[in-house]
Amino acid sequence: MPHAAYVVEPQLIFVDRLKQVLGIAGYEVIGTSSHLDLSGIAAAHAELVFLDLDFLHDDALAAVASIHSLLERTAICVYTQRRGNGLGSTLIEAGARCALSKEATEAEIVGALKAVLVGETYVDRRVDRLRFGSVPTLTSNERSASDA
Repeated sequence: MPHAAYVVEPQLIFVDRLKQVLGIAGYEVIGTSSHLDLSGIAAAHAELVFLDLDFLHDDALAAVASIHSLLERTAICVYTQRRGNGLGSTLIEAGARCALSKEATEAEIVGALKAVLVGETYVDRRVDRLRFGSVPTLTSNERSASDA
């Protein structure tokens, strides 16, 4: 039986692909939102919140902490282009169980989400590294999903 997931993804073009990837990892997406809708997330009773941090107008750490304080038993997986020295660990301290780079492959995403299912935490090393120079508008994974 699949585990319930809620996806916060402002770019609706990516929601169907995320549903497929989460399905491979053992999750069924039972709700989606294009913005941080705490009441919608709470009402869904999902076991996982998959959160795209890059387009939130809220502070990323505050968003994670808000979800965690509202739903302590719900696993939070953040998906981001953001990088910084220790960012992944900081997100985990705020309440996330998983911090993924948008450069992660499908296999890496599935592996991380399966680890979360068994109570582990996962920090993508790319999230913890500093990035110098400009940040691309779309990652290669996003470009391929939008071309599909």
